[in-house]
Amino acid sequence: MSWNDYVVFPGVVLELFGVLVLVMGAVSGEPLLIISGVVIICIAPSLHLARIIRQREAGSGSPDQGISAPAFYAPENAVSQRTPGNSRILYEDNLVHISEGSITFLHYTFPFFSSGRQVSFSKIDHIDVKKPTILNGKWRIGGSGDLGIWFPLDWNRPSRDRIFYATLKTRGMKIGFTVEHSVEVVGILRKKGVPVNERV
Repeated sequence: MSWNDYVVFPGVVLELFGVLVLVMGAVSGEPLLIISGVVIICIAPSLHLARIIRQREAGSGSPDQGISAPAFYAPENAVSQRTPGNSRILYEDNLVHISEGSITFLHYTFPFFSSGRQVSFSKIDHIDVKKPTILNGKWRIGGSGDLGIWFPLDWNRPSRDRIFYATLKTRGMKIGFTVEHSVEVVGILRKKGVPVNERV
């Protein structure tokens, strides 16, 4: 078994076990089981992070270039971490790529945050921009806490100056994301005709 398999397999198993313990605690009303489940779920991402660090050390490319996620975890519109070369890039950082017709959220897919998700501007109803607080996801590094908003992975989210919330026309889960240069991104989105509501 390779390093890659060794890290990924225990990470998935640990996450599933943590969810199972959490559900058992919720059903039985045992606070200890609930706490244990949460702790296990929080520990599991460290194994995924070890995989990414190992890949960097091996010189096989940065996480931005994408690590293939298992197909059963990737949504229909999962894409590689790079926006296709035939689209002119208007903005690019380690979290998002904005092209002429779409925005690609990097580090999006569950559970490894290894593939991106590309969303065309025509599928976005509007984007709200808020000042980061504990209640609106400042400390949500990745994933979802309420199944209403999904956050792509961003280890530096607590230090970002703005959090963006994209509401899709499909009315599915909102996408909560951050960028490295929020003022520039707001300007680009508005130029592309995306309704942006700043609430800061």
